[in-house]
Amino acid sequence: MTTAPVIPGIPVATNVTITRAENADLIASATYRGGIEGNSVWQWQRIGIDGKPEVIERATGKVYTPVPSDTGYAIRVAYTPVRHDGVSGKEVKSEPTARLNFKG
Repeated sequence: MTTAPVIPGIPVATNVTITRAENADLIASATYRGGIEGNSVWQWQRIGIDGKPEVIERATGKVYTPVPSDTGYAIRVAYTPVRHDGVSGKEVKSEPTARLNFKG
C-alpha cells in the first residue's frame, strides 16, 4: 500500500451550456472534473453576423443580463476550469444562443 498523495488531473470542462431564466437572464453551467474547483473563469461573448466573437466587458459571472446593445447578436459563454491550486484547463465555449431581440 502506498502513502503517496493522489494528484488530480488537469481540470476539464464539459457540457458548457446556457439556459434562459424567466426574467431573460442567461445562466451558464458546466461540468467540472479535475480535483477541487477553484476560481474558474467565465467570459460572455457576443457573436455578430460575421461569426466573430466580441468579449462583453465586465461580463464574467455565471449569469448575464442582456442589454439593448445585444440586439441582433447571438451570445455564448467561454469557461476556463481552474483547480483550487491555480492549475487551469482548456477553455470550452457553449453553443451560441439565437440572435437576441431586446424588448426593454
